[in-house]
Amino acid sequence: MSDTLQIVRTGQGWYVETPTGRAGPMETQAEANAYLSLMRTAYAAGSETACTDQECFS
Repeated sequence: MSDTLQIVRTGQGWYVETPTGRAGPMETQAEANAYLSLMRTAYAAGSETACTDQECFS
């Protein structure tokens, strides 16, 4: 399933495209790459929850 994740750029910013829709917008391609990495990890773990906020790690 992680093969279906990809980064796309639109006029509104960078998005990560998933089987269930788009996550974003993000300001930079680097931010989208970091989110994509988290999403791939989440899918590999069998979870669809991923975030970059500090509260998610506590």
